[in-house]
Amino acid sequence: MNSMIRLSDKTGRITAFLRSKRKKLKHLLALPLLLSFIIISCEEDPAIIGEGILPGSDFYNIAAVDTLDVDLYTLYDDKATSMFTSMSYLGSNLDPYFGLTRANFVSQLWLSGPWPGDDVRIDSVKMGMAVTKVTGDMSMPGELKIYEVDEMMYPDFVYHTNREVPLGEMLASVQMPVLPESDEDTIIDITLPNLFAEYILRDPASIYLRSDTVDFRNYFNGLYFDYPQTGNKHMLDINLVSGATSIIIFYTNTDSISRNYQFLMNDKCVRYNRYEHDFEMADPDKKIKYINEPVRDTLAYVAVQVRGIYPSGNTRT
Repeated sequence: MNSMIRLSDKTGRITAFLRSKRKKLKHLLALPLLLSFIIISCEEDPAIIGEGILPGSDFYNIAAVDTLDVDLYTLYDDKATSMFTSMSYLGSNLDPYFGLTRANFVSQLWLSGPWPGDDVRIDSVKMGMAVTKVTGDMSMPGELKIYEVDEMMYPDFVYHTNREVPLGEMLASVQMPVLPESDEDTIIDITLPNLFAEYILRDPASIYLRSDTVDFRNYFNGLYFDYPQTGNKHMLDINLVSGATSIIIFYTNTDSISRNYQFLMNDKCVRYNRYEHDFEMADPDKKIKYINEPVRDTLAYVAVQVRGIYPSGNTRT
């Protein structure tokens, strides 16, 4: 038995309208697909767009090879920037290939706090130096020479490792303590002459720091540390940002009270390293013979990073 559901007149009219528009609706739905096909078919390879406009010299043919012919030369430039480094180096290193390298450094001093304003009698002066590494034989240590720097130092000026440092007074020449070759951190204590403190404190009214006017850094420019060696060559790594490298002045004030005041070397100080090289002191059989000369090297160690694009679209390094 067939059954039939009778639609209302309103529903019937809507159904008839949709049947009449079905064919047109199919054409409308097919239109975006057709347009997409046309656009894709007409899209030009981006690599050749404008090929007919630009000259041929603007295009290059690139080929991949698995071998490279490289010409190597030894070039040397001692004009390197070395500002605000956390580590400084003091002493000498003798290498059979590169010869002798001498290292020294320059640093401002920073105030640990306001100067007490006392009239003082100097009792002693100690310098602590944070040594993080000793390389070489230090059984015959040399003399550490400390000079005042004869120029104002600026944080926005570029200082190079080959800079000639204008020197003022030599404030101390002291014997370095003997240290074993080691990678362990140690603080060495060096006794400086009382004249060192007397020179710095010659005008106590200048011992202050300001940001908007001249201050202690204008009055006392900084220190140059030099460590020439005539015996066994050795190098010290010095940490200048830990606060442990400092100069302490022990004194007695007018009330006969013993006090001390500390001048720091820290990350706020303008500081830079210096290096001097003597390639002729290298081993005659091992030293580099041609430096800054157009003579090819026969051996070199090179770290190369190659980034390739593969047909799949992936990249590999």
